[in-house]
Amino acid sequence: MLWLGSWIVFIAFWFYTLRLARLDSLSLGIGCAALGTIARFEFPSLGAEGPIYFISFTALLTLIMITIDLYRDKMGLRSPQKSPLDSTESKQ
Repeated sequence: MLWLGSWIVFIAFWFYTLRLARLDSLSLGIGCAALGTIARFEFPSLGAEGPIYFISFTALLTLIMITIDLYRDKMGLRSPQKSPLDSTESKQ
């Protein structure tokens, strides 16, 4: 079960990292990716419990990103995406 849970957390983490970077701000996505990468390489050095700490930390980061995503979506703080088909010039 731990193996399955770690894959679910891994997929959700990168999904929300890319979603926040694409929809909100690149710095938020890069910050979360940096924290996840640092945790990936530092927590296993703690010994046998390192991978458990890494999965827990990544799950916590994922929950924080889900909360940020839901908050920005519900409060209307997300700027609408611009379609490449929309032109700024008015057609006459």
